[in-house]
Amino acid sequence: MVESTRVGWSLRLLWWMSSMLQVRMMLVSSIRCSRSRSSTCFHKRTSWAQQLVWLEVAFYALWLFGFQAFVLLFQGSTRGIGTVVAEVAALLGMAPFIWTKACTLREYGLLGWASIWNVMDIVMYINQITIAIMHLARFDMGSDLLSCLMAFQVLLLWVNKVQYFFRVLQPAKNPFIDTLTVVINDFKWFLFLLGLTLWDFACAFYILFCHDQQHEEFRTIGAAVLTTISMLLGGVDFKLIHQSHNPDVAPILLLAYVFAMCIVLLNCLIAIMIESATKVADHQEERFWHGRAVVIDELETTMPAWIRKRFILYPSYVHILKVSDRSKLAGSASTVQSGSAGLEARMAALEGQMAEMIRLQKRQPVPS
Repeated sequence: MVESTRVGWSLRLLWWMSSMLQVRMMLVSSIRCSRSRSSTCFHKRTSWAQQLVWLEVAFYALWLFGFQAFVLLFQGSTRGIGTVVAEVAALLGMAPFIWTKACTLREYGLLGWASIWNVMDIVMYINQITIAIMHLARFDMGSDLLSCLMAFQVLLLWVNKVQYFFRVLQPAKNPFIDTLTVVINDFKWFLFLLGLTLWDFACAFYILFCHDQQHEEFRTIGAAVLTTISMLLGGVDFKLIHQSHNPDVAPILLLAYVFAMCIVLLNCLIAIMIESATKVADHQEERFWHGRAVVIDELETTMPAWIRKRFILYPSYVHILKVSDRSKLAGSASTVQSGSAGLEARMAALEGQMAEMIRLQKRQPVPS
């Protein structure tokens, strides 16, 4: 017989805090995702977190499409009610994200909060506010600064926020964004080596073509870097190589560049990427639940009180189930406990006998 007991609000609050702890523990990469933690994460996601995520998606859509409309209208005319309305809509869509970012910074602290994605968020907010001030105040409208900021903001809106919602809303347990992040983290030092090699060859081509100023491809060091990148992608101009001031050395340098970059380093890069992707597949379930736990913990941390009351984060009561002393289950439970105690005693006796045998074996003289 199983008895059920209702408890008051204090234990209900304790239940909610323990569920938050279960989700917070999933954020630590060294702790494996147990079934209880994944169940807690699944319950919170289906009960209230999914609705709030879709609300965030709605605000992000308002921000994104408002800014896109502002960019398109701004190209036709820098004045007009349309550009102002679109810019105000973008600012309204951005406001909830500034609130959540401030709350997470207060909750996690600077060290726990700092990451490349959060830094990109801050840059994106500052960039959006700067664009609005420059446009509404008619400040420096004739320069290229505003156009550069707008182009940079379009890329940030797509790259930073799309990866966030893609990681949360995808149903599969093979998160593409997390896999890509881990793979890039594995070969980041190889990318550094690749960049250094490309820079060395660019400097070599720049020095080799120093007397050929009529060729714009190697006139400056920046142009030399862009030309070497173009050659890496297959854009080799053999006519330019043969018309150089050093027609004997330039082809040799080109062959060395093609062999080092296209044959050796790029194939090594592909091999490292395949190995990293295979390694990530072994822990894809932990990363799947980790991505959802990050969002749920952020929502619980930043949720205002009136939204918390709306979704009722902890139930109205908690049932504590216990085995009654009057039931047969209690008797079977006591039988199991006594049997386990007897087994432990037998194991202890067996260990004592084995220790005695080892002691006697050590005392026995070794025959010559």
